[in-house]
Amino acid sequence: MKKIEAPSASVATATLLLMVVILVATLLPSFPPSLPGASLQQRTNILRTLGWKASFNITTGGDPPPTVLWDTTYGGPQEDHAYSALQTGDGGYLFAGDTLSFGVSSRQAWLVRTNSTGGVIWSSTYGGTDDDVAKAVRPVGDGGFIVAGYAMSTAPVGYYSGRGAGGYDAWLFKVDSAGHLQWEGLFGGTSDDFAYDVQPTSDGGYVVVGETTSAGAGGSDVFLVKTDSAGDLLWNKTYGGTGNDAGYSIKQTSDGGYVIAGTTTSFGVGTNALYLIRTDSNGNLVDSAVFHGTGTDVGYSVVQSPDGGFAVAGLTTSYGSGGKDVLLLRTTPSLAFLWNKTYGGPNDDGAYYLIQAKDGGLALAGFTVPAPSAPEDVFVVKVAVNGDMIWNMTFGGSASDVAYSIQQTSDGGYILGCTTDSFGAGLHDAWLVNMASDFYISPFAHDGIINATVIVGNSDPHGPSGGAHTLDTVGGMMVAEELGSFRLGTFGQYFLDTDVATYNFTSGATTYTYPNVTNVITVGGPGVNMVTYHHFVEQWWNDPVYWVFNSTSGKLDIVTPSRRYYSSDWVGTGRDLALIESVYFPTEGRWAMMLAGFGGDGTRAACFIIQTFGSGQVPITLQGRAMLVQWQDTNGNAKVDAGDNYTIVEVVS
Repeated sequence: MKKIEAPSASVATATLLLMVVILVATLLPSFPPSLPGASLQQRTNILRTLGWKASFNITTGGDPPPTVLWDTTYGGPQEDHAYSALQTGDGGYLFAGDTLSFGVSSRQAWLVRTNSTGGVIWSSTYGGTDDDVAKAVRPVGDGGFIVAGYAMSTAPVGYYSGRGAGGYDAWLFKVDSAGHLQWEGLFGGTSDDFAYDVQPTSDGGYVVVGETTSAGAGGSDVFLVKTDSAGDLLWNKTYGGTGNDAGYSIKQTSDGGYVIAGTTTSFGVGTNALYLIRTDSNGNLVDSAVFHGTGTDVGYSVVQSPDGGFAVAGLTTSYGSGGKDVLLLRTTPSLAFLWNKTYGGPNDDGAYYLIQAKDGGLALAGFTVPAPSAPEDVFVVKVAVNGDMIWNMTFGGSASDVAYSIQQTSDGGYILGCTTDSFGAGLHDAWLVNMASDFYISPFAHDGIINATVIVGNSDPHGPSGGAHTLDTVGGMMVAEELGSFRLGTFGQYFLDTDVATYNFTSGATTYTYPNVTNVITVGGPGVNMVTYHHFVEQWWNDPVYWVFNSTSGKLDIVTPSRRYYSSDWVGTGRDLALIESVYFPTEGRWAMMLAGFGGDGTRAACFIIQTFGSGQVPITLQGRAMLVQWQDTNGNAKVDAGDNYTIVEVVS
């Protein structure tokens, strides 16, 4: 058991004085393993069985939000919370929070590990006879978990007395894969000190961020603690001014340093302002920035973007549509402001957690108030790289429901760590919500109009010109007709990214216009080269599945991470290979769906699978980033229909 020895320095902007406050260290002896697990009450799918409310908006493209696969509440008769959730290496889940229902009579830190469907594997409490809270949990390479929070207990049950320096102490502890406590560290002085976030570091240690009132420049200060792999203190720093400052989120940056997001009332801003800090690997200040308007602005979560800059999520009363609004802010690597956007309605909204999604977009989770004086609902927002909203989703019950964390799962879905007052066994309950992947994009349009891209390349016999920029006016139109496109008089109109090709079925003439249309599906035309316009403009070759020309056969092969498919092996009398693939366009900030086959029947089969998905006509469940499906004309009618056989050949994640 360890306690902080001394904050090494107060580091802030150039206007701050360095302060060193020496704290008395108390090293405590070793301790027994964690307290026994609680016997908790678990209720699965309460949300749906009680009759839940859900709504969503699709504001760009046609990309709907994911569906809720399952939800489970955990708790007892008293208050229980989940603040942080993650997927475990075996496909299950784990959340961290606190409980009053289990353990001793006080609030204790609480970890619950589940299987892949939310069933409890183990539940353990940690702490003593006073308030102890777990705020963040992260996986560790040995299969265990590192947890950060804060503890007030000075005489924990089963531990040694004399623990803690006074008030709350920042708390770091590690458990193994079964929840057994391996070590803990307490960091702080004679006043209150808190840890809100933790990250494993590239050197095998850990970094913890929070706030301290025991040291610093005045009020509270951002508190940064670095430990080795055993939780022993390496160094600690404080950052801030004479007001109140706190750090809520930390990430290790690509250069080995750290970025912290939080809030400050220092530096002449008066009200709470969003506070960003960059340090080197030793915690020395590199950059800091304050972003504020006339109201309250707070950064609760930060990620580093692929371009080296940063995205910060939180809440604001300075901007938006009224009350509090979800705030998303983007900066350069040096913390220079790029842009900010707000999301929400006329009532209060906020985001507590932000992730960089696998598709390059951003996903935010928090709360929304749907009506004046109404309780909060869970609020999840997906945005493109430029901040444009793709979808948002709210759900909850008759009382308060809030999401405190979101993580993307191995199948591209999401796990939400929430606290609910609407469902469960007591006053508050921990709540896990598992959401499906949003990789796959609905091909169905609003008001019965399909919003599909129909484009193929290098189709000299059919298109108006050769090369990869031509429209296959025969095969492409056939596919679009299969999907149920709309018609204008004697014309068929089809969307091609920002181009529209209109084909006259009588004369065979094709004309082009260029409206401002955002589309969602790319269909490779039947029987022609499946190399679309974007292959040549943006080079999709880093996608999991792509097409290459085979100079020996004179045909295109399909290449996946594990296999190469030759048309001669898969195309024959009454059979073909269909590809269904999600492809991300980073410059457009959206997904497209690629539907194609070696031949026309393969492409039509891919379209048929999408068109009838969920209807029960085809026994196919969309999975991963791409799927290859064998179509066989089982009923012998030379058509792609529900009477045929569809077999999944490969799923690519």
